[in-house]
Amino acid sequence: MFFSAATHARVRSLVRPCVVVVQRRSLTLIHCVSVIVGIVIGSGIFASPGRVLRESGSVGGSFLVWVAAGVYSLVGALCYAELGTRDPANGGDYLYIREGYGECTAFVFSWTQLTVLRPGSQAIASIIFARYLAEAFLPNFNADGSSSDGDLRVKALAIVLLVILSVANGQGTRFAGNIQVAATFVKVACLVFLVVGALIHIAVGGSTHGTFSAGFQPVASTDASQVGHALIAALWAFDGWAYLNNALGAVVRPERNLPLAILLGVTFVTAAYVLVNIAYLVLLGPAAVVDSSAVATDAARALIGESAAKVIPVLVAISALGTVNGSILTGSRLYQATAEKGYFPAALARTARGGAPRVAIGVGCVWAIGLVLVGDFSRLVDYFGFGANIFYGLAALCVVKFRKMDRRGSREARPLFSGDEDGGIEMGAEDGSSGECAREEHTSNEEAHRSQSGDRHIFRAPLVPFSPMLFAMGAVLVAGNTFAQVPWQSAIASLFILSGIPLFYVMRRRRRGR
Repeated sequence: MFFSAATHARVRSLVRPCVVVVQRRSLTLIHCVSVIVGIVIGSGIFASPGRVLRESGSVGGSFLVWVAAGVYSLVGALCYAELGTRDPANGGDYLYIREGYGECTAFVFSWTQLTVLRPGSQAIASIIFARYLAEAFLPNFNADGSSSDGDLRVKALAIVLLVILSVANGQGTRFAGNIQVAATFVKVACLVFLVVGALIHIAVGGSTHGTFSAGFQPVASTDASQVGHALIAALWAFDGWAYLNNALGAVVRPERNLPLAILLGVTFVTAAYVLVNIAYLVLLGPAAVVDSSAVATDAARALIGESAAKVIPVLVAISALGTVNGSILTGSRLYQATAEKGYFPAALARTARGGAPRVAIGVGCVWAIGLVLVGDFSRLVDYFGFGANIFYGLAALCVVKFRKMDRRGSREARPLFSGDEDGGIEMGAEDGSSGECAREEHTSNEEAHRSQSGDRHIFRAPLVPFSPMLFAMGAVLVAGNTFAQVPWQSAIASLFILSGIPLFYVMRRRRRGR
C-alpha cells in the first residue's frame, strides 16, 4: 500500500522520541506591569511632546490629544485583556488573528512583525538610547545642532545595546523580566523627579510661563490633518501596551495578572504623560517645548542647572533600554509561537532551559541591527508607524467574533490553537537532550494553558461590541492619516506586508510536505 508524504510525516511524528521544551510561568504581576510601563514609557515622552504641541496648535489641544491617546489605548488594551485570558499562551495577536481571520492573515501579521514592526521599534529605541548616551559622554557631540541619527557613533552604540540585551534575554525569561523591572524603576523615578521638581518650582513662586492661562490660545498654526498627526505622535508614545500578550505563556496566573497589569499600566502611563507634559510647560514654556530637541534635558536644566546635561540623558537612555528589552522579551515569543505551527523555520521554536527562545531572539537582533544601519530616526518612525494599527484593529474585532461564536456554541471549549489537520512541529531543546519527553517543572507553550482551560476566568471587556469597533475605526483612521502624510514610507511598509502572502503559501506547502 502506498501512502502520501504527509501520512509518512504524521506516522514518524507519532513513533519517534519527543523532546518538549520546558517553559515555566515565571513572570509575576510586577514583571507584567513593568513590561507594559517599561515598553510604553520608552522614548516617546522624551521625543514627542514638542511635536504634539506644535501640531495640535495649543496647550489645551495638546492635553486633549494626550488624554485621547491614553483612552484610545486603554480601550484597545482591555480588548486584548479579554483575548489574552481566553487563551493565555505565547503568541498574542498571532493567535487571535489566526482564529478570527485564518492562517494566511495570521502569518502576514507575524511576517510584518518580524520584518517591520518589532525590529523597527527596537531600532528606534536603540537609536534614542545611543543618541542620549552620546550626548552625555561624548565631547562636542552634535555641536552644530544637526540630526545625530546618522552618526556612526550613534549607530555603533545602538548595535552594542541590541547585542547585549539579546544575549541577556537568552539567559532566561526571569532574568530578562528582572532587567525590565530595574529599567522601569529608573524611568519612573526620572518622571517623578521632573513632576515633583515642577511642583516645587510652582510652590516657591517660580514662573510658569503662562502655562495655566494659555488654554487653547494658538502656539503654532495648524489644521485638521496636523491634529491627526499630533494624535499619531502621541499614540507612538503609547505603543507597546499589546506586547505583554505575546509572552503570556510565561505569566503566572494570567487570568488575574494580565487584566490587572493592563489596567494599572495604561492608566499609570496616561497620568504620567499628562503630569510630565505639565512639568515641561511649567519649567520651559510652550514656545521652548515646541523648539526643543531634548525637552527632558532642557526641563531638568531649568530645574537643577547644568548638572542635568549629563544626568537626564543617562536616565532617558536607560528608559529607552527598557523599551528595547521588553520588545525583545515579548517579540521573540511571537516568532516562537509562529514557528511552533510550522510557518517560521523550526529553529525559531527552540527554547533553552531558562525559557528563552534563543534563535528567535538572535534573528530579531540581526534584523533590528539591519534597520539601524540603513535608516535614520525620522524615517524609522514613519516606517514603523503605518503597519501596527491595522493589525491592532483586526485583533480587537476578534472579541466581537469570539463572543458571537460563544453564544452560538460553535466554538469548542479548548485552547484556540491546539492544532489543525496538518499539525505543528516539535520544539527541540537546545541542549541536545532526547529520548522520553522531558517535562520536569516546565510545560510546552500550548500545554501550559491547556491545563488551565477547564477553570479559566475570562476577563470581559466593557461596552462590547462598541469598544472594539470604535478602536478598529480609530486604527483605520490613524493608518490612513499616516499613509496620506508619508506615502512613500507607507508604501514600503505595505510592500513588506503584502510580500507575506506568497511566502505564506510557500511555507504552507513546505509544512505539509514535511
